[in-house]
Amino acid sequence: MKKTFIVLLQLLLITAGCRNEIDIKSPAGVTEEEIKADAAFNNQIVEGVGNVIYAQKLERNTLSQLVLRVAYQGDTVAYFGKINAEGKLEYIHTSVYARENNSKLFVRQIYPDEGTGRMYTVSNGVKSRFVIESVNYNETDKQISILDYDWTTGKYKTLGSVVTRDGEIIADYSSERKMASECEKKEPTDEIDKNFNSHAQNIACGGVALDSYPVLATLKKLVESALQSGEGGANNPQAAKELTDLDESIIKQSDYEKKVTGKVEDLESLETDAPSFWDIVEKLYDKVTSPAGVPLFLVPFKEASDLDYNELEDDMVKLAFTVIHQETKLPFTELPVPIDMRIVVPGTSTVLYNLQPKFAHRANGQVVFRFDPYILPLTDLGETYPRVEVQYKFGFDSWSHFEKQFVNIKHNVPRVVDEQNNLLKFPLDFEEYKPKLFKLVQADGSTPIDPKNYAHMKLGKGANSKITASLETSSNGFYIKMSTSDLVTPSQLGIFRVTYKDRVLDELSFRLKLNTPTKIASVSGNAQTGAKGKLLPKPLKVRITNKDGEGVSNAIVNWVVTAGEGRLENAMVESDDDGYAEANWVLGDNELPQEVLVGSVNRAGEALAGSPLQFSAKVGPDYKIEILSKNVLGGYGNPFQVRVTDMEGKPIPQVEINWQAVKGFEIKSSENFTNALGIVEARGVITEFRGYSLKASLKNEESVAVSFNASEYISGMTYEGRKSNGFVIDYDPNVRRPNPFYIFFHDENLIPTVGMLVEWQIGTERAQVLTNGVGAIEVKWSDPEAKTVNFKILGKGKVLGSWSNLPL
Repeated sequence: MKKTFIVLLQLLLITAGCRNEIDIKSPAGVTEEEIKADAAFNNQIVEGVGNVIYAQKLERNTLSQLVLRVAYQGDTVAYFGKINAEGKLEYIHTSVYARENNSKLFVRQIYPDEGTGRMYTVSNGVKSRFVIESVNYNETDKQISILDYDWTTGKYKTLGSVVTRDGEIIADYSSERKMASECEKKEPTDEIDKNFNSHAQNIACGGVALDSYPVLATLKKLVESALQSGEGGANNPQAAKELTDLDESIIKQSDYEKKVTGKVEDLESLETDAPSFWDIVEKLYDKVTSPAGVPLFLVPFKEASDLDYNELEDDMVKLAFTVIHQETKLPFTELPVPIDMRIVVPGTSTVLYNLQPKFAHRANGQVVFRFDPYILPLTDLGETYPRVEVQYKFGFDSWSHFEKQFVNIKHNVPRVVDEQNNLLKFPLDFEEYKPKLFKLVQADGSTPIDPKNYAHMKLGKGANSKITASLETSSNGFYIKMSTSDLVTPSQLGIFRVTYKDRVLDELSFRLKLNTPTKIASVSGNAQTGAKGKLLPKPLKVRITNKDGEGVSNAIVNWVVTAGEGRLENAMVESDDDGYAEANWVLGDNELPQEVLVGSVNRAGEALAGSPLQFSAKVGPDYKIEILSKNVLGGYGNPFQVRVTDMEGKPIPQVEINWQAVKGFEIKSSENFTNALGIVEARGVITEFRGYSLKASLKNEESVAVSFNASEYISGMTYEGRKSNGFVIDYDPNVRRPNPFYIFFHDENLIPTVGMLVEWQIGTERAQVLTNGVGAIEVKWSDPEAKTVNFKILGKGKVLGSWSNLPL
């Protein structure tokens, strides 16, 4: 199989090797002649490159699988990667470059989770004491060190260290010490060659790139100086040889990468799992990655583990461990140690699930595994396992050496109830497009389930292919909404399966009623005045109903401008759950008549009753005016104040206002231009007992105006020995009263009349109330058919004033 060889090798210093000559046998469907022809072709493209071979199958939950090998100048370069639970390559973490008949290996390991990496040599099976380590701080800064490493104990000392920024040395170790930064995670892939670009970025993050070789040369000088002055000094030929081998390996690797840069896309490759292509190379991995000779053991971290799983309280089973050095009894942090874990049936060898392997973290030597028991298969009887055995081991050991713990699992499968927590009665009645609320309770049928569990709810495929259902979760429960493609049958039957964590929880048989729209009606937004080219203050609003007058959801409503050259921000909308639909109308930038038509059809394409509806609007000034001089309960105050704003509510200063005493009022003083806050005011007195009306309007634009209106008052009366010029009801007879409402009593200067006894009567209801601190009383009645109200002012056993049949 031909594959393009897009390899991260272009930035890579990580390589290691196998032996020079491997007995190549033909994979199925590919002849030996073809293999040789591919090698010859590749050698013409890049001198020294032979066969390129990819792994055909990626093994799920594998911490390290050999995924690629490249033949180069009689040597072999092998690449190992981490495979996730879906069988996709997450990243390449190790490469081994083998040369000189497998006697010299150059190893490069990257740990993207920590943003660190190491490279070293192996000579005749013995790891070199010199290790180059890199620690990534951020996108530009990293620390590169050479360590004198004891592979038996895991202890080391730093012989030299530099900090670089974009490859240039910027400071020494002590002045630039920071925390390591995790490398950015890339999307896993099941195509190995797609991973190499991501791997190149991991190299740049957790490793040493080609252009860092001058930095390594600087480190080499530091090491040579340390060897000359330190223990062993010039009399340590083995140390000098190992340092020379490391230097030669880096140069060899550098030469290899320079050759393939820019030419790798032209190489021919094979894809196979034939053991003859992999076995010899795979055996190298354990040799170069296991902490050989270091006495380690894995200790459960009980305080951070949760081995008793209760479905209603826990999300996951949690198992934590610490890798301990047997001699020091301290966490082992010198290398990221691989850990494997699997779940088996207690007392048997039956494996239920292999968890994805992990490395213990170098910060504390700890590793944490989590799993949801729902990943486990059911028993032969279709039941869940109440108890499982978890086996774990070091990744470099075989499964003949493992430890184990037991996990108790308590499944409490919930039950579906209606929104009142009642058991369901089938068939359930659904109305098309109307969501229906359901809840989950524990198996006892009453105790509510934690709302977080609703996230595990799904709908399975239904028995009626014409009916479509959707499930939406919330903190209150989950909603199911249905629709149908059968527009003829008024009542349709079906069954849907409800699943919880991908297992069938219940089967819901239901009856679905068509909700057919029949009528469209205007609700609000007609006959507005707005500024040209601006959005109207209120949206246009309609309602779609069925033959019973109930709102119909999901009906398509279309709006179109028919006059005035305006535009609609949402020309086609769906009605909401109550049948309402709105559109925002921007008037044309002119003074022409403005019109919009709106309509809707049923699913047979027939126009609804009332369709189309017409909305009209008038182009007016860019200003609006509002009354400000009302107290907290809504009564007017003196002075009378208004505010002028634009259509978005921003105050407009220096707008000229006309004040007009329409009736019963004399203006004593007034302001004619709005201030910086858009406010202008007038003062005066009431002059007629039949009530008053005061109007404020924009100069030259009478349509933009407000009026202060109040009912009649009685003058010249004496109340409790106090001379007053009259009692005034602050009451606009043209405004419909809310229930309850407030009514205000004051004199002609609008000074409140406090502590006055007032009797009100509506129908047969009546009450006597004292006016409060702002001269007001509350009127509240029970007869919804009442039309009028009567008031009396009482004092010294007399009626001092009265008002009859004021409209409600």
